[in-house]
Amino acid sequence: MQMPVITKFMSSAKALVSIGVIMLAIVATSIAQAGGLGFDKTRLVISDGKNSGSVVLDNRTDHAYFVRAHLEDSERVKTDAGMVHPPIFQIKPQQAGRMRVVIDQKKVPSDRETMFWLYTKSYPAKSPEDKKQQLNFNFVIQMKVFYRPEGLKGTLLKAAEKLQWRLDKGRLLVKNDSPFNVSLVGLSINDKPQDTNKVVKPYSEMDSGVSLKSNVGTVSWYIIDDFGGVKQFSTKM
Repeated sequence: MQMPVITKFMSSAKALVSIGVIMLAIVATSIAQAGGLGFDKTRLVISDGKNSGSVVLDNRTDHAYFVRAHLEDSERVKTDAGMVHPPIFQIKPQQAGRMRVVIDQKKVPSDRETMFWLYTKSYPAKSPEDKKQQLNFNFVIQMKVFYRPEGLKGTLLKAAEKLQWRLDKGRLLVKNDSPFNVSLVGLSINDKPQDTNKVVKPYSEMDSGVSLKSNVGTVSWYIIDDFGGVKQFSTKM
């Protein structure tokens, strides 16, 4: 299961420790409960004609943090097509802070879903006692945000089920003829697992990242639904 990307910085040592993509929702929840920062969900889907949605950032540490947040596009470039409110706030120890993501509907397509990244960086709010510590930990947490305009035909699961696969010069390509973003988190070719972690954008074809030397028999793919659950689909080629 694809989860928010969490990165931890040891700022005074100028070292970067990447925790990476956490695969189970229960793991992310455990991180927050055991003594870290974490979102209350795996992804944010804004739909049903709404232009905004909220996310809670839990602080399960004994330290206060200042949080900076902004929105990036699917290529991880800061965008003005959406905003995060508040963009800067403080979160106290063992408490939570709520952020609202607001999409400018005039700056996104109305015929397809748009994917963003919610980017947050949390800095420790230092006290005199903190000066005695040699290391200060900052947290960067990123999560996918999907803006889904009202009136799109079909559903995410139907879109995932109807993905089309073909082999081209030894590369396995996948085509998405729907208006939804489909998050792939795994592939299996003839029951042999293949590593992949990609988002197939609406009305597009892309390389799945899998190279094959022979014809494909059965392709199985695994996607993340709106609630962070994993769904499996299969087809014969």
